Amino acid sequence: MARRTKIASLPHILQWNVRSLRARHAELACLIEDGRLPFDVLALQETNVEPSSLRLPGYLGYAGVTRCTSPGCPSSPCLDPGHQQQGPRSAVYVRAGLPHVVMDLSDAVSGPLEACAVTVRMGATDTTVVSIYIPPGVSWATPLLTPVLSRIGPRALVCGDFNAHSREWGCRTTSRAGRILMETTLRAGLGLLKPPSPTFVTLRHSSTLDLAFTTPGIRYECRKPADTWGSDHFPLFLTPTSRRPQEDRTYAVISWPEFRVRSKEIPPGQSFLDHVATCAREATTLVRVPASSPVPDLRLLNIRANRRRQERIALNTSLPADWTAYRRIDAACRRHARRRRRQSWTGVCSSIQRCSHSGKAWRLLKALVHPQIPRRPILAIAIARAISIEDLAELMADQFIPPGGPVSSPPPALPTPRTPAAPPGVLAHVVAQCYAAITAHELQAVLDRPRKRTAPGADGISHQMLRNLDTPERTRLLEAFNAIWGSATLPEDWLTAVVVPVLKPRKPSRLPSSYRPVSLTSAACKTMEAIALFRLTWIARVTNFLPEQLTGFRRGRCTADSIADLVSTLEDARHDGDAVMLVLLDVKAAFETLPHSVIHEALNRLGVTGPLLAFIQAFLQGRTFRAPFPPPPTRPPLPISVDIRSCSRRRTPVAALQQTAATLLQESLGGHLQVYTDGSVLPATGQAAAACVAPALGAALSCHLRFPANSTAAELAGLHLAADLLLLLPGQQPAVILTDSRAALQLLRQHQPIQHTVGNLKARLMAIQDAGRPVSLQWLPSHVGITGNEAADQLAGAAHTNGSPVSSKVTQLDFARPALRQAVRALHPDPRVASGVRFMRVPDCLPRRERALILRLRTGCSWTQARLHRHGRAPSPACSFCGADETLGHLLCACPNLEAARRDMTAGYRNLGLPSYSDQDLLHPKRSQTDAFRLLLEFLQSTGLASRL
Repeated sequence: MARRTKIASLPHILQWNVRSLRARHAELACLIEDGRLPFDVLALQETNVEPSSLRLPGYLGYAGVTRCTSPGCPSSPCLDPGHQQQGPRSAVYVRAGLPHVVMDLSDAVSGPLEACAVTVRMGATDTTVVSIYIPPGVSWATPLLTPVLSRIGPRALVCGDFNAHSREWGCRTTSRAGRILMETTLRAGLGLLKPPSPTFVTLRHSSTLDLAFTTPGIRYECRKPADTWGSDHFPLFLTPTSRRPQEDRTYAVISWPEFRVRSKEIPPGQSFLDHVATCAREATTLVRVPASSPVPDLRLLNIRANRRRQERIALNTSLPADWTAYRRIDAACRRHARRRRRQSWTGVCSSIQRCSHSGKAWRLLKALVHPQIPRRPILAIAIARAISIEDLAELMADQFIPPGGPVSSPPPALPTPRTPAAPPGVLAHVVAQCYAAITAHELQAVLDRPRKRTAPGADGISHQMLRNLDTPERTRLLEAFNAIWGSATLPEDWLTAVVVPVLKPRKPSRLPSSYRPVSLTSAACKTMEAIALFRLTWIARVTNFLPEQLTGFRRGRCTADSIADLVSTLEDARHDGDAVMLVLLDVKAAFETLPHSVIHEALNRLGVTGPLLAFIQAFLQGRTFRAPFPPPPTRPPLPISVDIRSCSRRRTPVAALQQTAATLLQESLGGHLQVYTDGSVLPATGQAAAACVAPALGAALSCHLRFPANSTAAELAGLHLAADLLLLLPGQQPAVILTDSRAALQLLRQHQPIQHTVGNLKARLMAIQDAGRPVSLQWLPSHVGITGNEAADQLAGAAHTNGSPVSSKVTQLDFARPALRQAVRALHPDPRVASGVRFMRVPDCLPRRERALILRLRTGCSWTQARLHRHGRAPSPACSFCGADETLGHLLCACPNLEAARRDMTAGYRNLGLPSYSDQDLLHPKRSQTDAFRLLLEFLQSTGLASRL
């Protein structure tokens, strides 16, 4: 499984004073599991609990260091046992999949200040998130925040509960703490992210205490939900102003039946092992799914909605009874969340009980006992040192395999004990085993080993691929192995190891020395290694080469045998009255630093010769390794230009556009093969056609689409025709494709195109470049007199009727959404929606009864006399005041009996700069909706229409 994350350069943050995380933990965990908290970072205050003792699913938590609650204590952190201590009150939770590193602020916080900072990497950008809590009623000092703010990087967001008041962020008064906070942040170059007021509510008063500050260059917007989620502080949603792309996962699934069918036919000139890797790639299906698609708990959502509704009522009325009802609903919400968490744990335990093996139980126990670590902890080094992935790869390469000095000859070996002589006739069998070819029985025994799944090496072949080969293909695999066995020449991929850094237990992730290397080698090479090891083990056993005291790496023996030998020796010495001296040696880097000459000497003493010895020698020579980090792109992107010397299509005269385009074609693109493309769409039917023209060659192609499409689809079809034309032409002359569609070029500039049509076109153009013909794409203005563009436009228009072929390169599914949107607008009964006018919602700040009244008036569900008469519930549609037909427009705009009340309403609309000539103007104001609807509601209530309609 691979993960593909198209993610913004700034994290999405939830800032919230939870007022005891333990009370909100169950509800937060349920919301996270339901996918209703799509945040990368949670900046929490007043948690009062260690993150290691109370985890949130899918997040890694970190807390501040100051936990002393005694007033006037200046220590940071406080270590006086006589002072009252409590859990940390500032914490940051980071999504486990994000690379991040924790900043050490232990020497920057002081007194009442608590802070926790984490730097996260989104794409190639590092952003520091700081969560700060300052308790109320403390005396502020000017340098209180300065040490913390001096540690943050150039891209940072500082948020928290500062308990400072200022009119700058919506408070009624400005306190000394507010003035100091504003001066400190301005001096540090931070900008205030103005929060929606208020953020703190109680029975008696409300205020704005939760703030966020950002460094220059990053843009956030701050929103708050409709309720406080059970706390006395509103959660704040800090989201980047740019739209967040969708995050998904890519699963690679190999169809083994298709793999076996493809592996039967080997192309000429390709080795069998390369053919196996190619068949596995061709039989692999990539499936993209959302990163999380949970099923929500409807009961929890309903309770939360009731709590939100009751909290709004309590805030409007300020009655103690309403606040009591709110607290009861909040308690019910917490009970249900805890009940669901218990049920979830019960389900996990029951699944372990039903499991036939103990692997799942041990994995769960390991997760409970060991501390949580990020999914990619190695990137913490890059974040802490502010280096790129490529520099990190070089750093870890120097760490794992430092540059060696001159190779010195090994010291003379100590005298080794003589091994018993081999029985007569054994040496002949040993030599026969060294020269014998690999048999099908040996290959079958290795492939049938219990361990079935292994990570592939540099060649991309896994053990599972070799196991899924049919009998004829296994015979070919055996022939390939015997060819390597006889020549003693190993493929280059077999000598390359992919080194993966693994974090050591209880080691800091930001230090390179905290990682140990794990080498991933070729599964095919490991198969031959196992066969060679089997023969070496047999030779060592029949020749009595290994001493009896050696228990490591021998079948049927373990560490307990060495312990038993030691205990028996001690007991014998105690019985005989002798003294025993125990010497324990721990050889550092024993396997990495062992000279190869020592191995060769041991093989010679063992009597190994022939192809077996040659294979081992070839295996030890020329070893290389590479890091698994993504290398820099070697293939340059397609040269795509969407403008001409900053000329604007709307502001530049046609003559100037024509002259600029002609200059570009003659001077910059004069030596290129110029291919013009264009698309045509019939407005009446939506039928699309496309064409491409190469004037220098006198070649032209055209096609049409079998389904109605927009202009972008037609232009992409024309670009596909240009690719077809370039694939047919011989030679390596540079080519430029000229089109008048900026939208199509913008789609091609995407790093990972979402649409299949665009991805296929980009792959075909890259294939043309790989074949030796440089290709670029250039935008040209349309209908300015360029000969090639006009010819392509005429040919595309004629393709609707001249029997041109149907293009299969453009997929209908890629353009189904805009076509469906266009059809909905055209067929919608509401003329505003059909014309594309944005439908404005009724503001949520209005009471529910008033919002329902406005919605009834908007949808035509008001009971006027005309509507009652139409339904047979009134004898006449006439107005009781003036005798005209009583419609909604008549009551709101024309009835003379309501003119006095209407005059005040229309005057208010004019003051707001809004028209009031029709009922649509009154019911659909373009701006200042809340004030306009209040004027309309006052008119309806004063005239009695609110209760009647």
